[in-house]
Order: sequence, then structure tokens, then C-alpha cells
Amino acid sequence: MNDEGKEPLTFLLRHDGELTLEDSERLIGEMLACVNAGQVTRAAFRAFVELVQNIRLHAAGRGSVSVWIEQDALMIETSNSATDDDIRNVSELAAFANANADVLGDIIRTRRHEPGRDHSPGAGLGILETRRQCGRDLQVSKSGDHESKSVLVIRASLAHKSRL
Repeated sequence: MNDEGKEPLTFLLRHDGELTLEDSERLIGEMLACVNAGQVTRAAFRAFVELVQNIRLHAAGRGSVSVWIEQDALMIETSNSATDDDIRNVSELAAFANANADVLGDIIRTRRHEPGRDHSPGAGLGILETRRQCGRDLQVSKSGDHESKSVLVIRASLAHKSRL
């Protein structure tokens, strides 16, 4: 629902439910077409790919992805079922990324090349890379309060190309 006086949302992409490899490839192809048409930046494309991979790798391939234009921003939002511990970890990582935005490139390079570092748990480098591409703070929230699973919502915001 739009508030009076605000321009309506323009959705570029939406997907909800199972996210198969074929669905991921289709969505990534559609987003790439938006880049090629000059509708979105390459940075937005990279952030989108990271967030789609997050669902595929850490959410058992089930969740939602939305991309829309809101005022002066391109919004990319994903949501998926997650444990409260996972949501807390992603929230802490996003807060770290937001607080260290000016040196994320160095942090990412260092973490990629640390010997013996376990990169497997959680969204890790993907969250850092998403924040680096966005140039704006990531928003992480929890929706629902189920017994063992809640919904993790990650929202990335980028300056919209037509407004650059």
C-alpha cells in the first residue's frame, strides 16, 4: 500500500517460493538484461547475485526475492526462513559491514586469503560483498516469531541509475 503523495513502486523482478538452480539462472538473466538495458548498475547486479546465492546456499533454496525502484533508490530484498541464531549472526555481520564500509575491499581480500579460515557457516563474505557493492547500509530484520524458525529479511539499497 502506498502512502498518499508517494510515487508508486515499480517492481523489476519478483520471485517467491522454491528457488531452483533454473529459477536462479532465470532471475540472474533478467537482472543482467536490466543492466544491459541501462536500468540498473553493475553494482546492483553484483549485490543481487550475492543475495540470490544467499538463499540458494543458506536457506535450502526457498525464499523470496524482490527488486523495485523506490524514490531515488533501487531496492533489493530477500527473505527466507532462518534460525534466530542465524538471523543474529547475519545482523551482526551486516552491522560490522555497515560500520566498516570504507575498508570493506581490504577486509574481503584479507578474509578470502586467510589460511585455514572456515568460510562455510552463514552468509559471511556475501554479506560483506553486498554491502560493498551497495554503497549504502544494509538492513537486516526478523519477521515472525516461530518456535525454532523465523524469517530473515535482508534489504539492500543502491542509488538508482536514472537518478545518478
